[in-house]
Amino acid sequence: DIVKENEFIISSLDVKKNEVSEKRARISELKLFIEENEKNLGNIIEKVNNFKKQLELIEGEREKRNKLDKEFEIAESNVNNFVNNKIRNNKLILELQEEINLIEESLKGSDLGDISVYDKNIIDKKEDILKHDTELRKILKEIYGFELKLKEANENKQNISNLNYCPTCKQNVLEGHKHRISEIEDLKIKDNSTLLKDYKIRESEFENIVLKLKKELEDLVKSRNNLELLKLKFENLDDKRKRLERLFEEQKEIKLQIGEMNVRKSDISILLGKIPNTQEMFDIAKAGLEGWLNKEKIILAEKARNENEFKILNEI
Repeated sequence: DIVKENEFIISSLDVKKNEVSEKRARISELKLFIEENEKNLGNIIEKVNNFKKQLELIEGEREKRNKLDKEFEIAESNVNNFVNNKIRNNKLILELQEEINLIEESLKGSDLGDISVYDKNIIDKKEDILKHDTELRKILKEIYGFELKLKEANENKQNISNLNYCPTCKQNVLEGHKHRISEIEDLKIKDNSTLLKDYKIRESEFENIVLKLKKELEDLVKSRNNLELLKLKFENLDDKRKRLERLFEEQKEIKLQIGEMNVRKSDISILLGKIPNTQEMFDIAKAGLEGWLNKEKIILAEKARNENEFKILNEI
């Protein structure tokens, strides 16, 4: 029994000895694994950092290319706008030239006189009409007076010839008295008839003068209005010529701007040609970074397991 007990003790010690040996071997192995993990992790971190730097550089190139693309797009848009403006101006130039030709043709041989001269003549003519019209009214007033006097004389003559008894004197009217009154009225009729005839002649003369003056005034006003219209046409022609000149100057400026934009587009194209395909480079670098980041996760997980096992074995 003692022998068996000793054999059991010895056997137990051998088992423990083997366990300790295996534990030490495992610890050494884990230590090597952890060192290998750290070494690999260092390499992976270096790769990750390298890819991150690559992405930063590529992103900078991408921003530069995007900025150039935007500038090219703006230059292209400006060129299109300038070309459209040039086409529009060419159309306006043709229309203006046609309008100018028509106005020049209508003004051929026309002379722009002094409107102030017409204005003065119109004022003078109106004053002349007013003067003669006033005189005509006076003549008409005189004619009316003569006609009343003639009517009164004829009525008196008619009345005295038919009068046999005077209601005022209460006496019979003698033929001699009637004859004397008739002679007096005849003299009045003769004198007023002569004056009426003369004034009728003057009335006709002044009416003709007033009509003539009014016609002359009408012609003056018409000529003055035609001159005003002519002045407006000349002003319109001058405005159109100035506008045409401005359009020609604008076309020159547009031509220069188109040239500048095309030069800028060419410069941008050259700069873009020097920048590689950043999108493809970015995709490759990004895929590489993601690959190494996945490897980093795997190594970190493996290192954590090894360190945990190492810790547990050291605590036993």
